[in-house]
Amino acid sequence: MLEVYATSADKHDVRVEIEQLLQKTNKPQAVKNVYYSMLNEIDTRLVTSDEDILAIKRKYFTDASKAAIENLSNTWFVNEYQLHLSAIQYVPRSEDIPNISGILDSKWFDKYKEVHPDAKPLKYGPQMKREWLKMLQDEIVPYEDELR
Repeated sequence: MLEVYATSADKHDVRVEIEQLLQKTNKPQAVKNVYYSMLNEIDTRLVTSDEDILAIKRKYFTDASKAAIENLSNTWFVNEYQLHLSAIQYVPRSEDIPNISGILDSKWFDKYKEVHPDAKPLKYGPQMKREWLKMLQDEIVPYEDELR
């Protein structure tokens, strides 16, 4: 987790503090991207100066996690709610995917095949599972870690 000690978004120190911490730590690129997005919106005043920086951080990382799940749901044509259930139950660094049967049962392979005409039903499940596990490990878990 990146510790931010300033409490208000209007302080110039917040930007400097976050940038220095990002340079000193080995954060995944997905996490860095969320922080840079947050800083850009502070700079462009899309975030008001009286907002609490910890509340802003919580919002950005929660939104990033939701967007990643929504993107995977739309890409693989599986139920977003089933992905959320899986993400909540996932144990970091595990190869086991919670609720994988619920996710696969929710698939709309016909819609997936419309977008990917060469898709094979027997390859769909393993490919989707690999992609979901990668997202859990590379994005969802690191986002959650930032909120702890």
